[in-house]
Amino acid sequence: GTKTSFNFLRCVVTGNVAKFDGGGFFSRPTESGPSLAETIVCDNFRDNFFGPFIDLGDNTLCICIGDLNRDGEVTGADLGLWLLEAGEECPSNGFCPADFNRDGFIDGADLGLLLIGWGPC
Repeated sequence: GTKTSFNFLRCVVTGNVAKFDGGGFFSRPTESGPSLAETIVCDNFRDNFFGPFIDLGDNTLCICIGDLNRDGEVTGADLGLWLLEAGEECPSNGFCPADFNRDGFIDGADLGLLLIGWGPC
């Protein structure tokens, strides 16, 4: 099939609702996801993002870094999920939720970001 990519420039994505995940954006892990520049993605129900996306800069992305189970807070449950992935390299498709700094590796830098985000989102 033909793959379609979306680019968002100076857009506002708020107030959307999804039954399961990706109220703001949902992209398949096998795709690179949308490209965003100067865009706001906040206040969408069932998380703002699910799947990969390309951050081209100057965005306001309301992402709860560290909330791997997407329950609205960063707790021991999220730490446990992160530990299951720790030390791994991310797949080539770019979908790697535990890689909080998006450098392609799940390592100590990501653990630090999880700990900084500890508590309610």
